Amino acid sequence: MVIADFERLNIMRKIVFLAIIIVILPLTGCGNDTTKLPEDNNKDVQILNSSMNSGVKQFTNEIVPDWLYQSLQQKFNSATTSIKQEDITFILVNLKESDKSQVAAFVSIDRVNGYFILYEFRQGKYVEVYSKSEPVYGMQVYGGGKQLLAFISGHGGTGVQENSFHVIGYTSKGYSEIWSGIAEKFMFGGQVPDYRTIGSINLTMDNQTLVYSITEELYNKIDKPDKVEQTVEIYQYDTEQEKFVRIVK
Repeated sequence: MVIADFERLNIMRKIVFLAIIIVILPLTGCGNDTTKLPEDNNKDVQILNSSMNSGVKQFTNEIVPDWLYQSLQQKFNSATTSIKQEDITFILVNLKESDKSQVAAFVSIDRVNGYFILYEFRQGKYVEVYSKSEPVYGMQVYGGGKQLLAFISGHGGTGVQENSFHVIGYTSKGYSEIWSGIAEKFMFGGQVPDYRTIGSINLTMDNQTLVYSITEELYNKIDKPDKVEQTVEIYQYDTEQEKFVRIVK
């Protein structure tokens, strides 16, 4: 039953990830691929390979550096949970104006266990600057120059799931979550009516405006919703609060 739910959740995630930016940049499509590194970051790739990896291997887009694997493995009890390098997803990002890119990486074991970590290059090596202990289902980089990073994470069980968007930026206090909202929340198989909430986010090219769309569905039968409500919320980045603030009209 849990396996069936997990497969169905994967299908739902594909729907959730069809969030389109105003400049037609999909969350998991034609933006930065979450499994490869941009080719214009060759210098950062060399640093990524050499800074914390004794590295006999030549770094390529398909190889996860040993230091990154070891860092993520340390987040789990090695006696009960062992991850593989190919289980790790990572990208280079530029959340801070710096000569060196940051590294965003995650590994998801199941619907309960997982980890997201952001690393910054300091004094010749990459160090952890932000983390979240949850399964992660995708991430996307927004903007050029100084960027923002969004990822989706959450926990679930049989017939129940709650995932959230987390938008990360660099502020005067360091790397911080500057906005969050529901990405997907549902309950099926409990008391009727069942429900599902699906969210999507869109950002303008300058990363100053965030559009959050929410669809809420109520089900008396599993195959078709009996009630559907849609709302849209607009958020503007506030430079004093250093986060996205909702515009109320």
